[in-house]
Amino acid sequence: MTSTAELPERLSAADTLRDSGKLDQALVALRAVEADFPDVADVHYKLGTVFGRLGQKTEEKSAYEAAIALASRHAQANNNLGLLHLGRGEFDVAERLFRTALAANPDYPEAHINLCGLLNEAGLFFEAEYLAKRAIALQPKNSLAHARLAHVQRSTGRLVEATQTFSHALDVDPNSPAVLTDLGACYWNVGRHDEAEGFFTRAIEKVPESLAAWNNLLLISNYRALDKQAVFERHQAFGVVVRRICGRLEMPVVNRLDAQRRLRIGFLSGDFRRHSVSYFLRGPLETLSRRDFELHAYFTSRVEDSVTWSLKPHFQRWNHVHGVPDLELADRIRADRIDILVDLAGHTAGGRLLVVGRKPAPVVVTWLGYPNTVGLDCIDYRLTDAIADPEGEDHFFTEKLYRLPNTFLCYSPPDAAPAVAEPPSLARGAISFGSFNSRAKLSDECVAMWVSVLNAVPDSRLVLKSVFGTDDEANRDGLKARFVEYGIAPERIEILQRRPEWSDHLAAYGEIDIALDTYPYNGTTTTCEALWMGVPVVSLAGDRHASRVGRSVLTNVGFPQLAVDTTEEFVEIAAALAESPDALRDLRAVIRQRMEVSPLMDKKGMGEGLGAAFRSIWTEYCASVTPLTTAEIALPEPLRLHLGGREVREGWKILDIEARPEVDFVGTISDLSVFADESVREIYASHVLEHVGFREVLDVLRGIYRVLETGGSVYISVPDMDWLCSWFSAVGLDGTPLYSASERFLLMQMLFGGQVDEYDFHKIGLNYDLLSAYLRDVGFRTIEHVETFDLFHDTSETRFDGQLVSLNLIATK
Repeated sequence: MTSTAELPERLSAADTLRDSGKLDQALVALRAVEADFPDVADVHYKLGTVFGRLGQKTEEKSAYEAAIALASRHAQANNNLGLLHLGRGEFDVAERLFRTALAANPDYPEAHINLCGLLNEAGLFFEAEYLAKRAIALQPKNSLAHARLAHVQRSTGRLVEATQTFSHALDVDPNSPAVLTDLGACYWNVGRHDEAEGFFTRAIEKVPESLAAWNNLLLISNYRALDKQAVFERHQAFGVVVRRICGRLEMPVVNRLDAQRRLRIGFLSGDFRRHSVSYFLRGPLETLSRRDFELHAYFTSRVEDSVTWSLKPHFQRWNHVHGVPDLELADRIRADRIDILVDLAGHTAGGRLLVVGRKPAPVVVTWLGYPNTVGLDCIDYRLTDAIADPEGEDHFFTEKLYRLPNTFLCYSPPDAAPAVAEPPSLARGAISFGSFNSRAKLSDECVAMWVSVLNAVPDSRLVLKSVFGTDDEANRDGLKARFVEYGIAPERIEILQRRPEWSDHLAAYGEIDIALDTYPYNGTTTTCEALWMGVPVVSLAGDRHASRVGRSVLTNVGFPQLAVDTTEEFVEIAAALAESPDALRDLRAVIRQRMEVSPLMDKKGMGEGLGAAFRSIWTEYCASVTPLTTAEIALPEPLRLHLGGREVREGWKILDIEARPEVDFVGTISDLSVFADESVREIYASHVLEHVGFREVLDVLRGIYRVLETGGSVYISVPDMDWLCSWFSAVGLDGTPLYSASERFLLMQMLFGGQVDEYDFHKIGLNYDLLSAYLRDVGFRTIEHVETFDLFHDTSETRFDGQLVSLNLIATK
């Protein structure tokens, strides 16, 4: 008989095996302990830790759950299970588990640290800061606790404090790549690029596969005037790292090779929210042909906002995938049979390059989010224009450049934009230059150029505003000091703080006469915002995309003369504008009108151009793949499928929810997964679709569309809600109901179903407008309204008062 006195010693021995890396032996030892002590929570918890180190997540989760089932307040099991849920984006569950761990053990530093990180991401900064400080009090030498506090300080704009705290975390653990990367980001945020790059490089030296460090190192390359070839080679080196992590590049599953068919376009981004990318995505999404393209969103950020909600209706399918592991997300995209995957992030926050690196779609495209090559061998195209990336520059990209007509940007201004204000110089008597670009873009070259402008216009001032890095006084003083070093009086530099409302942010452009673009990383959203608010922008164009976006924007709006090639021209143009207050006022009055009719805001043109790009790219792909010949593959005879049918007819197969002698397939209209793509010639669905809920109807119709061959048809009959409602409410000349109570009861049954069993309930009401809109949205090419199908004798032919009660449509793929 096994004694409980042995338990501590046996668990300790298993811990020793685990911590020395002998995981298989530790697992054997703990399985033996589990057999002897199945009701001890700590045994299951320790099993979970071994499974975790073995990478067996399912078993790890089950072990922690078993521990909690035996001891609901087991602090460590709750904490570790919370981490698993956090990794999958299940934040509410994770928060509950962390709080349970703390309730069981208020002095548990790891739970404080984990809950702090979760709350900081959710914007609950006050409690997050308390938790970080409590963790530090419990474990002063815990580097991660200090890093968590620094994250909160950084999130609340206290960059000086954050830099100091990250530095302390690095003193505690000099080898932490995460802390090195975070400290580098702080220096980057305040424009100290050399120091920032040094930290990123050190992080990569510690851990060569640190994606966060690589992404930051590559992104900061665009903020510095580095050699183009060196920057390109740096991106290529990252591509080698991704290929090493993701493994050999597999040929993607080839979707049907038809150059003209409707394509599934997937958009992968964390920026379907209030972010610069969203202002250039809304217009194209509104105007892309739904007949030619089915749009799928893969949203990688945690928090949705009002912009997210406004973008959702433009996608046929919305996938919130924050926390979904890379491999699982790649498999999901493959399962969705995406033809072209568009990555909108690159090396910016929210990017999922280990998903892209697995090439989950036959064609992968990068667009909008990143101003350079991404460097991956699996990205086929980069969408740009001939101004931002002129001919002859293609060898600096691992992707093939596809130049859209006129511009690669389509700006949609915020709905809350105020009216254009008068130039502030009219009231102030002196010119106000300004820039609302990120402080990180204020390179040494940029500051020196702006100083030359201020010197050329002696009474002028410079108004600066950044979304990050100017909220605390120490940072504002540090920014002013950069100009004071050049001899500019501090009172000539005004730094505005962040404004919570977007309309207030845009109204702040009323404090600027002339906007000065940044260099070598031009503004994009800020340039468009300034122009929309009537403020002319002077931009210096360089030799790469990041420093040519200003020229692309200004040229497409009709002000190419404001984009210059030298710093001397930059100063001359800015000074010349400052010398003509009347001309400046006249210009301010027309810029918005010029923008509205320009290619930069032509969403219809952009939708057509983008659609043409997708079609051209897919056509080229189809031509590059050698299809199997009919001799190599078996071509089964396409089916004719009768959904919910009872009448046997030669050439037709019946699918129904019940197994009966005449039924060939048992199943539902909601799941046609047993049928291959393009395997069905005709589908007959009489009085079936109304049994599907309105939230599922699009997915059901997509399933029908998928299995139909090109040119195939679906025959859909549903109760016509227009007729049924009009009959039910019809009254005679005397105001009494036109039909009897029994007749109206029959009409009510037709609307809501006979309800004789659980399957006989109607969940959606359809008329011609609604049903035809659903069918078009799914991609059906033609829709025909017919009186009868003349195929089967069923309720599609039922009449009331001489009129068909059903809406009968034939939709052809």
